[in-house]
Amino acid sequence: ACMLVDLLAVTILLLLVSDLTSGIAGSGDHETCATNDEDASPAAAAAAANATNEPTPAINKTDSQDSDPFGFDDDPFQSVGTNDGGAARGFKKSPPSSPPPANTNAVATETKPEAEPFTADFDIGPPSSAPFTADEAAASAAAAAMDTSASFTMSSAAAAAAASAAAKRAALPPRLGITLFQHEEIVSQAAGADQSSEVACDVTIEGKIHALVQSSDASQNCPFQLIVRDAFTSSSTTGAAQENGGAQVAINKSVVDDTYKVTIPKSAVGNVPVASYRCSSEMENMPVLVQSKVRVKEGGTVHVDVQVRSNLNNEGDLTNFAIAVPCPSFIDGGSILVTKGEGAYDELKRVVKWKRPDLPRGESFLVGFEAKLAEGGDNESEAKASRKVPILLRCISKDERISAVEVDATAVSGHPATVHTVKKCGFRLLHRAQSS
Repeated sequence: ACMLVDLLAVTILLLLVSDLTSGIAGSGDHETCATNDEDASPAAAAAAANATNEPTPAINKTDSQDSDPFGFDDDPFQSVGTNDGGAARGFKKSPPSSPPPANTNAVATETKPEAEPFTADFDIGPPSSAPFTADEAAASAAAAAMDTSASFTMSSAAAAAAASAAAKRAALPPRLGITLFQHEEIVSQAAGADQSSEVACDVTIEGKIHALVQSSDASQNCPFQLIVRDAFTSSSTTGAAQENGGAQVAINKSVVDDTYKVTIPKSAVGNVPVASYRCSSEMENMPVLVQSKVRVKEGGTVHVDVQVRSNLNNEGDLTNFAIAVPCPSFIDGGSILVTKGEGAYDELKRVVKWKRPDLPRGESFLVGFEAKLAEGGDNESEAKASRKVPILLRCISKDERISAVEVDATAVSGHPATVHTVKKCGFRLLHRAQSS
């Protein structure tokens, strides 16, 4: 009986110790759950659900939640201009998870609403921009009004300045740009008995004067006064032809009157002929000097040499040279051989020709040929005077004139204008010489 009593007492003591230990462990678990309730993570929620034998709700995370450092559920700019939650930019949202079944035994906790996607009914700029407040909008409108007013004021001032400048230009006399072209056709021949070494030449000159007018007046060309002056006689032409050996001037009466007032219509295009002149005299120091010589050697061989020299006083180079030497009857045309210069013999015309593109001033060149004396021609005993060879030379200059005729243009009395004159001149020379 005593042993049974002792065994019962030990059993009761063990049961009390077991109950006390279970109570202490349960109290600690309760305090831990209460402390971490507000900051419970998804993993803790799942563990709590397992502890209460409830199913754990599925947690869906989109890619934007992993990449967005600010914690937005979706890209904050995906809904700008559309309400499809970013579908227009290629974003796909996971379907919402089904709500967990109601748990009547679970402890009631505070439920946070799910964050809605960010939407905007207005067009926003970069992330740092923000909509204007009422004061800022008013200040911006005032600044825009001031800019518009200033722009209008500046535009008005510019228009007024342009109108004033136009009025001043209209009050000023028109500007007249006149280009006078003076071209001369010259025929010269060596004077004197010995033409093989010429010093003076008999010269005939026919000149033409053209004018090109440019006026600042868009409606009409202002008239100008043409002046033709002969430096040989120191006289100016103002009407009829000059006498006393000077240049004889003729005017184009369609644009020039008897007082040499020139009126060129606005419809005229290019250079307009206004006058012409003619003069002749004996002149020295021609632009070119031609020297030639004919030699007959033993055996009946004829040598013809021609030297052409450009005057060192020329203002420019001479161009487009052409030299022609007609063969007289004492030369056998079939035996002609060009020995100097790049020339050719025209058998049909019996002429030896050379061409040269240009000749700088002060320089010279030499041409020549050789041939046999024609059968039945003169013999050695006959005079050498019968062995003359004519020479023709042609060249062009674009830098000077030969005559003493000068031209100019000024404003006409009663027609004020600012006249600016440019003068250009040139000639074409045909020169005749004869060998010794």
